[in-house]
Amino acid sequence: MSAGEYWATADSLAVLGAIRENCPVLARRTTTTDGTQLSAPTSDRAGNLAALAVQLRTVHADREYYSVSLTLTIAGHVEWGVYSHFEGYEDPERRIELRAASIVHADRLLANYEKLGEECLVVNDDRGLAIFMSRGGHAVIERKLAEQWLPDVLAPHPSVSAGPIGFRGLSTISEAERQRAPSRKLRMSILKRDHYSCRICGERPADNVHVKLHLHHVRMWSRGGLTEEANLLTICQTCHDGLDPHEDLTLSELIPGWSFSSRLAKRRSAHMEGVERYRKKVLETWPRDEKSNE
Repeated sequence: MSAGEYWATADSLAVLGAIRENCPVLARRTTTTDGTQLSAPTSDRAGNLAALAVQLRTVHADREYYSVSLTLTIAGHVEWGVYSHFEGYEDPERRIELRAASIVHADRLLANYEKLGEECLVVNDDRGLAIFMSRGGHAVIERKLAEQWLPDVLAPHPSVSAGPIGFRGLSTISEAERQRAPSRKLRMSILKRDHYSCRICGERPADNVHVKLHLHHVRMWSRGGLTEEANLLTICQTCHDGLDPHEDLTLSELIPGWSFSSRLAKRRSAHMEGVERYRKKVLETWPRDEKSNE
């Protein structure tokens, strides 16, 4: 099981609106001590936020949960992430997989997110789901609730491996990333990043005119590898010809700025920025009707 991110057909703001219409207690937006806006029930006006916070951290041992993440991209696309499992191939030759949301060990996942310094809510009812949809970020959502409101997010989606960490939905990948040959601009960017030298042996054309440099897909293009900075490595023809096996994912550690730890840090930074963008979008969409109720 591995984390996979993709753009789903579900519109998060439309889902939030539908939940609100079907759950009248979501009549008021309340502010927590850290300034976060929560869609809280009217009965919480008298200071019941502490009890609400407990509910949003409580995992019930007799229930099953999905893990869902919700952010907004720089381009303004709602992006969903789930912990997913393999369901088959859409394109066996290119290793384009069909991946669907998996039931997770909620307690373990919460502990992992805590170690990463990322908040994760526990959603057990419509109220909790509306709060999650208002805020974005991570949540573990009770199985039946998620299947009722987020079927498109949980359904199988065509995905490809995103290096050594997780998967990306095909809908999030550009044509340039799918094509085998890098653009001239990307090629020069990678060569410059790698100091015009082989990242394995260090040979450079500047020192030896017989050295020929190639851009190597660490995850092979024929196996779903993307033509992107995080998957391309400069190596000389001698090292390229000598790779055995040709796909060696440990070479990703040689990509400057894309070691495993660097990928985790970049993923966390991108997640936090995406959550902030999503919250601003929600506030723009649901601004004044709730203020008038205060």
